[in-house]
Amino acid sequence: MGAGLKLRDYAIENDGNYPLPILKRGRIVPDLDYQEFSTKDRAVDDWELFFRDYYYLGYEVRTDDAARDFVALFRKFSSDLTLSADLSRLRTCSNESTEADKNYVRKYVSCSETPVLIERPTNRSKSILVLFLDNHVEEMTYPSEFPATHEFISVLQQVECEFAGELISSANS
Repeated sequence: MGAGLKLRDYAIENDGNYPLPILKRGRIVPDLDYQEFSTKDRAVDDWELFFRDYYYLGYEVRTDDAARDFVALFRKFSSDLTLSADLSRLRTCSNESTEADKNYVRKYVSCSETPVLIERPTNRSKSILVLFLDNHVEEMTYPSEFPATHEFISVLQQVECEFAGELISSANS
């Protein structure tokens, strides 16, 4: 997943912070300058198409309950998710313990359990790809355990439909 490396590079250049999520064309995607993502092999539009096929939350969401909290926050602060301290923003993982990081073991475990990009299931798919914060990619049966649960995916689909509906109704006004 080349996009995962690009997101991690973005975080490294931004004090360890991954991009915030925004709603773009009815999808929750990273708030990025897509021009910076362009390479000679991949144009800007391709990156936008790529993120269209994946969910990106930008926050540490590791359970269905946390997903519901994220969606509630997204509904409340859809234009500015920086206002909430209820969820931790995605940050790069360090393999080295520092004096400031007293919870290193917990942090490392959470990195291997924190999804960054979750492939959107299709009607034909029996599995989805998930990129985790420690940069490993896992093919997970869908539906199965988090983040490949039906509940998690349904909650994300629901909020995107709500906001897509708002975009359509405001365009028709």
